Amino acid sequence: MRRLLFLDTIKAFAILLVIFVHIQSFLSTPVTMNYQFFEILKFIALACFTFVSGYSIESNNMNIGGVKEVSNFYKKRIVRIYPLYLVALFIFFLCFQVFGLFNPIHYTLSQWIVNILCLQVLLSPAFIDPIFPLWFIGFIVMMYALYPLLSVWSGKLKNRLLLSIGIFVFLALVHLALNIVDSRFFL
Repeated sequence: MRRLLFLDTIKAFAILLVIFVHIQSFLSTPVTMNYQFFEILKFIALACFTFVSGYSIESNNMNIGGVKEVSNFYKKRIVRIYPLYLVALFIFFLCFQVFGLFNPIHYTLSQWIVNILCLQVLLSPAFIDPIFPLWFIGFIVMMYALYPLLSVWSGKLKNRLLLSIGIFVFLALVHLALNIVDSRFFL
């Protein structure tokens, strides 16, 4: 897919929002005291990144149709995201668990393993409170896991919509029944 100016513009806007939202966690005095405004900015940033990511993935993977294409899809995503995610996770481990900077993290070994496996969105809040700046990686990995299902086995737009609603309702019921699947997933 060739670069599209409108996608780059949305991504740049979302990056600025994400920086603003995340910096709030590390300042002794927040830039804004308006909680509702802050939540709206978080929602907009999440929506922008989800839209750009979904649009780009669909544009670049329209021919996904078999096991080989699905396998290549996953390999490409793992190589692109996972190594940098592990580096970021290690830095968070050192800074927040070992050195106790800012708001220290006190994860158990199993909670770190949940993060390493990108299962924090699926297992939150019952088993883990995701690391705020890295939460989106678990979310996007969950979306990547679902994409081939939506792409390969759903066919027409009507089927995709029904399958998407079915997945959403299923995960909402799991959330209500078992207190897992982070509520931000549903945004």
